[in-house]
Amino acid sequence: MSKYRIHIDKNPPSKARIDAYKDFDSLHKQYQVHSRYEFWRNLYRNPRYFAVLVALISVSVLVYQSSLKTPSTESAFILPPIPPKDIPLLEEGLRPQEAQSFTYENGTQIHVPANAFIDEDNQEVSGKVELRYREFRDAADIFIAGIPMDYDSAGKSYTLESAGMLEILAYSAGKPVYLKEEKTLEVEYFSPYKGVDYNVYHLDTVERNWNFEGEDLLRESLEESKFPDRPALEYILDREADTFLTRNVRIPNQKPGRVFQIALSNAADYTLLSGKQNLIWEYIQMPNFVDPWEDGLLPNAAAIARAKPYRAAGVFLLELKGGGQFVARPLLDAQSFEVALAEYEEKLVAYKKALIEYNAQKELAKKKLVEREAALKAYKDELAAWEAKTKERDSLATSGVYRRFIIKKLGINQLGRKLEYPMMQLKVDLSFQEDSSFGERLADQGRRISLIHPEINTVFSCKKLEGESGKYMIRFDPRSQNLLCVSDKEENLYLLNFRQISTNLRMKFKNRESSFSDHASLKKHLQNWLDKIEPNN
Repeated sequence: MSKYRIHIDKNPPSKARIDAYKDFDSLHKQYQVHSRYEFWRNLYRNPRYFAVLVALISVSVLVYQSSLKTPSTESAFILPPIPPKDIPLLEEGLRPQEAQSFTYENGTQIHVPANAFIDEDNQEVSGKVELRYREFRDAADIFIAGIPMDYDSAGKSYTLESAGMLEILAYSAGKPVYLKEEKTLEVEYFSPYKGVDYNVYHLDTVERNWNFEGEDLLRESLEESKFPDRPALEYILDREADTFLTRNVRIPNQKPGRVFQIALSNAADYTLLSGKQNLIWEYIQMPNFVDPWEDGLLPNAAAIARAKPYRAAGVFLLELKGGGQFVARPLLDAQSFEVALAEYEEKLVAYKKALIEYNAQKELAKKKLVEREAALKAYKDELAAWEAKTKERDSLATSGVYRRFIIKKLGINQLGRKLEYPMMQLKVDLSFQEDSSFGERLADQGRRISLIHPEINTVFSCKKLEGESGKYMIRFDPRSQNLLCVSDKEENLYLLNFRQISTNLRMKFKNRESSFSDHASLKKHLQNWLDKIEPNN
């Protein structure tokens, strides 16, 4: 059987399948997987591969060293409309031998590892490093900074929509320094844009393009910051002091009554006492009656005036001759006074022991009551903190999310996604008032014409059409207002707010502003314009 598989009249691939292979990001990943092992197999099979590898490494080193010394071309690529009003950089000093973190006003945190920087000669930086940082949080910031959002992938042009953009630069002794290849910076950044389909891009100002650097770590970040569960009130029975005693300790019986022996003069008057002249009695403690043992007074025949029944059967009220009454009951079954006295002493010892234990448990109950109150307060405080954090989380859930940048290269980095948005593209003439050469003069000055759409966090570049005087290709949303922005070299800012383009395809700028003292005043002016723009219908 032939080892070849021949397909005759095979159907050509669909346009969708062809377009899928134009995605540079995914194509690059597939290439890495399929080519990784084939190259290394050929490396040891064919010496020519090894020679090519050595040559490539040598050229790469030369190119890398050359790129470090290549003069910056940012002045022609990153083009602020009014350079003196550009967004300022915040400066931080750091010791390169130590890992450090910085927190900024917007809540952004930058984590810098130890020994992360090298100079242009590839030597580790030992002196103090100055970190310079700024953020571009919305389309107005991106426009003011003059950052292009065009992205070319495998020959296909896109516009990147940003979920967060920042610039980090580092200097030592006034000279730029660079991240080591194996080192990265980690940035925690709050973004009002909640999508999960963003990737990390680095702006290459030499190649004039955004480079794909990796996937967004939003999913991992959210997993790591899993929100805690609602705190539960710790239900420990011992902390319920009001029921602790009844559950844990038997409350002592009433204190045992003392025993005594007397002969009553009127004992014959009562059947229960008849014929019993020298009875053994047990004292019963009752409220509102005297205690005959107070002040050393002992009941005896001489002290007792008489006895009479008292309420319950077998209980008598004994009256003292000196005044006063107390309650007692005769121990008719007692063997002897000595035995009754011994039983009393035994009961008294048990009672005292139980009383000591009971009092100790009462103190413990008081302590547990304090513990319970403290636990309840701690719970309320924890619950209040949880509810505040929940409210903050719910607020963030509607206003944005925290994201993490992993910065591999210093410069401008962003979380971006290729914009798939149905916008109209039209070729138009640009003019100012009756000046038909306005658009051509802007091109001669090298000025960039940009369009800001309020519902998309990006800046669209309007392309100058080669060979056509003053004509540009403009991409806009015909359903909503759009803000067209441009400035000239005299720092005049021209703005045009529009929905549709006139039938003659000529756009006339009617506004010119030039009185901005700083970045903040320029942004406020732009924001006032953007706030007036109507949303999509």
